[in-house]
Amino acid sequence: MPHLVRATGATGRLEIPIQVTARLSAIAPHHPTASVAVLDVLSNVDPGDWQTYALAEHAPRILAVGLRSEDTTVQQRARQLLDRLGRQGHLALKDQVDALLSGESAPPVSEI
Repeated sequence: MPHLVRATGATGRLEIPIQVTARLSAIAPHHPTASVAVLDVLSNVDPGDWQTYALAEHAPRILAVGLRSEDTTVQQRARQLLDRLGRQGHLALKDQVDALLSGESAPPVSEI
């Protein structure tokens, strides 16, 4: 996880974003602080490219983990990131995160 944090911090760009964000989503429950931090860095890309799609696909689980964190700093960062992504046009993201927080399956991504 520390390598991913350093790698994304350098440019915020990924060669294979769907695989990286899928892995990030999978390990988020074990590393919520770093996962939300990496998602935050990765979300600062031009809209419409593959990295944006990869983020929208896997961000709900990462954000839900962050919002469930016992660390209030992680919760706050996840909330701010969710708000920012919503303002960037990811309108279904909040519903997907809410569904995960309530124990339901997240609805599919449709705003891309």
